Amino acid sequence: MNSFKNKILRYESLPSTNNEVARLAAQGAAEGLAVVADEQTAGRGRLQRKWVSPRGAGLYFSLLLRP
Repeated sequence: MNSFKNKILRYESLPSTNNEVARLAAQGAAEGLAVVADEQTAGRGRLQRKWVSPRGAGLYFSLLLRP
């Protein structure tokens, strides 16, 4: 279980968990990394639509999976 804990990065606030996990992937982060934020200030959904992600109102995370 401890090895899984090391694969979770938690932030109070991020512009986008998706952008952060993509940045870390480009730096060689391992598959299975989860980026979690209490809020996103520039989250996006399908078709790049704005995704409202206020603090305390949801679970906002991105998971790194490689092909």
